[in-house]
Amino acid sequence: MGTTFHGPSPWPHITRAIRVRGPRHAAIAYLGEDAPALLPLRAGDLLVVNASRAAVRAHVTSPIALAYYVEAGVRVLSSPNLHANVIATSRRAVIGSANASHSSTIADDAVVITDDPEVVAGVRKFIDGIEEITEVDPVFLDNATTKAHRFVRTCAR
Repeated sequence: MGTTFHGPSPWPHITRAIRVRGPRHAAIAYLGEDAPALLPLRAGDLLVVNASRAAVRAHVTSPIALAYYVEAGVRVLSSPNLHANVIATSRRAVIGSANASHSSTIADDAVVITDDPEVVAGVRKFIDGIEEITEVDPVFLDNATTKAHRFVRTCAR
């Protein structure tokens, strides 16, 4: 495969590149409700996302998408400082600007997809080294959903 650049509409390429056997590790800053269609993760995969209170309140990270991944057996972690968008499979790395959201499918985003083993290892090391993380579990999701609804009701007044 080598190294390829994809833009301004990279999601079909990303989705295709990560549909492989073996675990995938992804650090995607923001997830829209449609993230599961773009980012096909399954049990045994790891997803780090910015699911901070601010991200959920701003509707850039969807509790619905988070719940989907948790229920699918994906280990989901939240890091409030995450801004990167990278994915590593056993053989490929995806590095770019694309969040997993509808907005990203219509924006001029771009990614590089490579099978360079050093880059794949570097992406994996980056994801595994992200600090200040919180496990996204049913309690986390209940809190995120409750706080998001409370915020919407307060703003509507």
